[in-house]
Amino acid sequence: MRPASLARNTLWTLGLAACGTPAPAPVAEPIAEPSPVPAGGDAELTAFVEPNTKVHSFYRSDLNADGQEDALLILEGASEEGLRSLLILVRGADHQLRLAKRNNDVVFCKGCGGVFGDPFYLLEVKGTSFSVFHEGGSSDRWANRYTFGYSKRDDTWQLVEAYEGSHNSFEPEKGEEKTYTPPKDFGKIDISEFDPQAYLGVGPK
Repeated sequence: MRPASLARNTLWTLGLAACGTPAPAPVAEPIAEPSPVPAGGDAELTAFVEPNTKVHSFYRSDLNADGQEDALLILEGASEEGLRSLLILVRGADHQLRLAKRNNDVVFCKGCGGVFGDPFYLLEVKGTSFSVFHEGGSSDRWANRYTFGYSKRDDTWQLVEAYEGSHNSFEPEKGEEKTYTPPKDFGKIDISEFDPQAYLGVGPK
């Protein structure tokens, strides 16, 4: 298990190994990096920024494999709690972005991490798939990762894997880690309907 002194960026590889899941193999497509938000904003995204929100980050990738560049946009509310929404924006035949899917729960709020602070750690995009990582707590630590993949048949993004882990900083060897996958642990769950508090046993199989 993880010693408490390990850096955050090693958490996921060690966590997956500890629960018997091999670390992901290298993929051909590059991992999309978050795009810098220009001081004046990104003109193409302006239409999707709602009142009393700001752009936390955005990522560009061909999310539906149609040969056009789409975007993942994370909006953050102006309140101290910092509620966040994830928007999937796809490019149509007119080459304009449109809102395809939205989820208000998958990216945790700025104040949801306890003593640890902001729990949102990373959004990793690989081609048509993306993963949302969190880590939080105090002496009792927790972490999760939710991965969604594009279904061409259903023309949407569905949950394909969920990782949940927890441990006490003083007794890391007693931690618990689990990886859940369909159809054993859940059925088809659309990104727009995903609830991190209630996904096990949910969805048609």
